[in-house]
Amino acid sequence: SVVFLALEWPSLRGFLYDWYLHPTGGFYGVREATRSGHAQLDFRTRRIHVVNRALGRRIQASARAEAFFLNGSRAGPARLFPVDVPGNSVGELGQEPRHGSLTILRLSLVERPRASPRPSEYLVPALPSD
Repeated sequence: SVVFLALEWPSLRGFLYDWYLHPTGGFYGVREATRSGHAQLDFRTRRIHVVNRALGRRIQASARAEAFFLNGSRAGPARLFPVDVPGNSVGELGQEPRHGSLTILRLSLVERPRASPRPSEYLVPALPSD
């Protein structure tokens, strides 16, 4: 629309859509982060959390963490975590293992059996002590 293209701050549109109005990675990241429940990584502590933004609904699910090197090979076995997080709170699942090099961490939260997982992917740098 004309109003959408004539924003005073083009960066509000620029990080969500490209020039052809196709969604960029920022769009999908914002969409995932605003869902009622999602898994996320704390880069400072390397801990994995599940955030439940729903006020009354409890999340009872499973979370899967997979790490990959940049060449596509697995950095280790996938880890499954049981998730039980009350409404409007955050649950801690565990520590992301160190791999000594740059990896891609894929976190998926599956709330129902046979439901397609909703992954979040993080580019995780090696820590200076690695």
